[in-house]
Amino acid sequence: MDIPYYALDISDKNIDKLQSNPPAHERMALATGSLCESDKERLGLCVLLAADEDKFVSKTAKRTLESWDAERLSNALHRQSHAKVIEYVVEFLPPDEKLDQTLFGCVNINDRSALLIAQRATERTCIEISKNRQQLLLNPALLNALKQNANCPEDVLSKTENFLRLQQALPSDDSVPIRTSTEASGPSADIDIDIAAEVTAALNGERSPFLNLALSSDLSMFALDSQEGGGDFSFDFNEGSAFNFDVEGEADGERKSMEQIINEMSIGHKIKLAYKGNKEAR
Repeated sequence: MDIPYYALDISDKNIDKLQSNPPAHERMALATGSLCESDKERLGLCVLLAADEDKFVSKTAKRTLESWDAERLSNALHRQSHAKVIEYVVEFLPPDEKLDQTLFGCVNINDRSALLIAQRATERTCIEISKNRQQLLLNPALLNALKQNANCPEDVLSKTENFLRLQQALPSDDSVPIRTSTEASGPSADIDIDIAAEVTAALNGERSPFLNLALSSDLSMFALDSQEGGGDFSFDFNEGSAFNFDVEGEADGERKSMEQIINEMSIGHKIKLAYKGNKEAR
């Protein structure tokens, strides 16, 4: 899988480390975030390493992010944060009103993340979602999610539904709420990792102290698979990154013009095209 390192805000020095196929104890040090220059980089790197094939590296990365509070997470995010970073935070980290509003304001938020936030949103966040007309047009099913959220006021639902009706963008059905992996698999076990010891061992080329402990212990105590399975989250960092604009369609045996294709698009697709399309399409 090609990894979009720069889109994940990972620095050149750590990209070089990752691309050199480092041993597990070095990846463990990276997973603590101690070798990063900023929280923005730590966030992207830890989300990436949460998918590491070594389960101890994966768990370390997950634990690093679980130790952050909502304010720190909000400050590490930015409007161009990668869609899978946003989805990971939504999926696996504790919800918070201000954090949810920050996440929803990120331009790369994918449909699944937006729907998960809408399903659990507080009243204030529901109001903010209803004001984001661009996201409503990109993802009209947000209305269904808000309808299923007991925190959403009736007047907010009414205004949102009227807006989508005027734009001829009402969702087609009342879809069932999507489920997170965390909800399906339950809470994870606590693990005490000495970050300083992990970094020192990595810099000295020594085996991870945590790995030494794990290899000499009952591995079942670590509950390493607590964030796997049950939900729809995928560690595919290229998922949904490409916008397919097919100008090869045919009408009456002839190639459609770009104008014809655009005219047949929904409003949401037109907005996506404005972001993702080439100069001619825009």
